[in-house]
Amino acid sequence: LNIGRVDEAIQCLARSMSASQTDEYASLGCGVRAPNLVLAEELLERGERVEVLRHLLQCQDVWQFLKPQIDKWVGLIEDGEIPDFQESGILRAMNQPSYKLQMQWMRACSLGEGPGSAAPKPTIPKSPAEALAGRERLRAEYKVHHSAAIGNKIQYLDKELAASPDQPSPNPEDPSLPSSSDPAS
Repeated sequence: LNIGRVDEAIQCLARSMSASQTDEYASLGCGVRAPNLVLAEELLERGERVEVLRHLLQCQDVWQFLKPQIDKWVGLIEDGEIPDFQESGILRAMNQPSYKLQMQWMRACSLGEGPGSAAPKPTIPKSPAEALAGRERLRAEYKVHHSAAIGNKIQYLDKELAASPDQPSPNPEDPSLPSSSDPAS
């Protein structure tokens, strides 16, 4: 784009969404990272509204939690304005090193656990609707797995806490703890 190859830049913008539009694993992986809208913003500054609008509408499938923000940007573009994509508090937070580190830590913790723990096999490209449905299926599988893992961790911690003589019981009905009707409490 910087050397005047606008058509190629538009093609790059279109291709940037192709993996997440045709593969549920790519879509899920992209969805936990912040979208990079630098090229879209630069194309918009050069008057390429239709291509940027098309890109943003595709982004809504991957970054569903950003839909209200993307709708706002689309409205501004349709009104002839150029939104500041970087002003979004959500995007700023997702681009912070602490968020990126947390995401890396979560990915490392889940290696070898649960559905999709093995590297996904190359898939035949799917339609955007099929990829989105597959992504939702994966999200549901991961949610069940993560809920079970969290439940197991809580049970483990409860057992450790109960086994520790220095700690009060986590059970509020424990007779060794003062009750709320006890005048001494």
